[in-house]
This record gives sequence, C-alpha cells and structure tokens, in this order.
Amino acid sequence: MHRGGASVVLRLMSQCGTPPDLAAYNLALRACRGGNAVLHADKILADMAAAGLAADRHTFRSMLHACKQAHNWERALAQADRILATAKAAGLAADRHTYKGVLRACKRARDWERALAVFRDAETNHPAFVDADMWTCLVQALAMCGQPRRVLAAAARMAERGVAPSAVTSMAVLKAHAELGDAAAVDAMLPSVRAAGLDVSAALARVALGYTHSGHVDAAEAALEAALSSRGARHGGAAAAAVH
Repeated sequence: MHRGGASVVLRLMSQCGTPPDLAAYNLALRACRGGNAVLHADKILADMAAAGLAADRHTFRSMLHACKQAHNWERALAQADRILATAKAAGLAADRHTYKGVLRACKRARDWERALAVFRDAETNHPAFVDADMWTCLVQALAMCGQPRRVLAAAARMAERGVAPSAVTSMAVLKAHAELGDAAAVDAMLPSVRAAGLDVSAALARVALGYTHSGHVDAAEAALEAALSSRGARHGGAAAAAVH
C-alpha cells in the first residue's frame, strides 16, 4: 500500500466512527514509500499527535523505515537523530534495531563520525545490543566512508571482545589492508579466508579494489588475475565433480 492509500484508510476509519488506533498509524508509517516518504511520515505523526496518541517503539522504528525508503540519506540521518532524541524525551529506550537502522543510515550518508558516536552510545548505554551484526554495521559504515585505518581498529576491538568476524567484516578488513598498501597483511590473511570457506575469488576482487584505491596498480592487477584464476579453478573443479 502506498502512503496515499494508507491515509485514505485512516480517514475512512475516522469517518466511519472508528478512529485509527496506534497500531493503524504504525502500519500507515510502514507504508510510506518513495522520495517523499519522510514528508509523508511526518504528516502521519502530526495526525497521531492531533488524535492524542503517543508514539511507541514501533512508531519510531517505522519512522526509521520511512527514512530508509526516501533514499535521501543525509536527510534520513538527520531525521533518524531527531527520532532518537524524540524517543528519548518520550522515555522510550532505543532498541537494537533502532541502532542498526541509524548505523545503516550513517553508511549511506557517508558519515563515519556519526557512526562511531552512535556505536559508542550503544556500547555505553546498551552493551547487550552490541552483537556481531552491529559490529558488522559499524565496519560497513567505516568501509563505505573510505576509512581503512578505522576499519582495522574496529576489527581489532571485535577480536579483543571475542566477537567472531562475519564474512562481510573479513572482506572489509582485507580491502582495508589493500587500501593501505599492506601486501604482507593481505597475504597473511588470505589463508584464514580460505580456511573459513569464504569465496576466495570475491576476496581477491575486494583486494584488487583496495589496491586500486591506494594507487597500487601492479598489485591490483595481480590480485585481479588471481581472482579470475581462482574463479576458473573453482568452476573447473565443480564441472569435473559433476562429470564424475
């Protein structure tokens, strides 16, 4: 359902003598789509306030969803900050999904400083929320913002806390080493990538991209050739196994 349809349903409910309840407004927020999703969601929030309904945790989560739908990430991040502040003022504690939603908005908005601040807030105030998936969200945000040293620092902190890296995190760390031109670190990490059963050709492609970003053209070409060779060997092995 698009936002206009959701608003029609809300209006019809009121006209029929059955005013929308909080659940209905939250569903309408989830229906917001497109570039004007945030504007539409703001209007629905205003209608809620006029009806005397207080927002709950699901309301703020739905607002973050609307921010994501808008694809205007700078604005979405500003809106997410406002949502967190409003939720806090209303006495509603942020949940794990809220923090992850803001971290993803930071990634898209290319705001690594905000991502670190949000993560620190989660670590300080809600340490139980900081699981492997949230660490991955942070690493992805830092990687998207071109912060290889901070990617490596985050990965080191993960290891110190005994959090096993996801495949996404491992790929980001490999690329970070390549972006810093650290061929020794890349070579030292590749055996563990293979041992973990990760896609080696994809890992080498990330390495090639990292070397390209750092201007190490020869190393990038070598990594890309290795990626293509690895992919060919894998496909050849699979074909041989199918024959037998």
